[in-house]
Amino acid sequence: MRWKPFKALSLCVASLLLLPAAMANDLALRGQGVASYMMFDVYQAELFLPVGIPQSDILRPGTPRRLELSYKLALDKRDIEKAAWQVLQAQWPEERLNTVRPLLDQLHASMRNVQEGDIYRLEYQPGKELSLSLNGQVLWQGGDARLAEMYFGIWLREPAISPELRLSLLGKD
Repeated sequence: MRWKPFKALSLCVASLLLLPAAMANDLALRGQGVASYMMFDVYQAELFLPVGIPQSDILRPGTPRRLELSYKLALDKRDIEKAAWQVLQAQWPEERLNTVRPLLDQLHASMRNVQEGDIYRLEYQPGKELSLSLNGQVLWQGGDARLAEMYFGIWLREPAISPELRLSLLGKD
């Protein structure tokens, strides 16, 4: 009988100690915006991060993050891949891209054409792989913090795919 109160107290203390770690993985909407090309809105983007994360830490290996792209028109996956490569090549030296090129090729190969209303989700949790899903179906998992930094950088590093969208995602309208 004496052990039951001690056991209950131990469980309470343990759960309180784990609470901050669990809360750190909760992501909140940081910013949102629309990516446009010429006069067409292409997608609505939303960036989710832990609350209070400074801008300087967003792409660091220890920062969980999620980006959701809700398409407003149909696109061929080749156009999505082409746009991604253009930005990646503007942001990174070729030798750095070559270190993750097989993973980038796998990620791009997993992509599908999108229709109006489709939602791509790119998600990274520290210590886990990067994942890409379309309408809730996981298409690809792989890579590491380096790949996550590079691929999220398409929207969050300079020169971004859209400077205006970058500022909106970072919460700097």
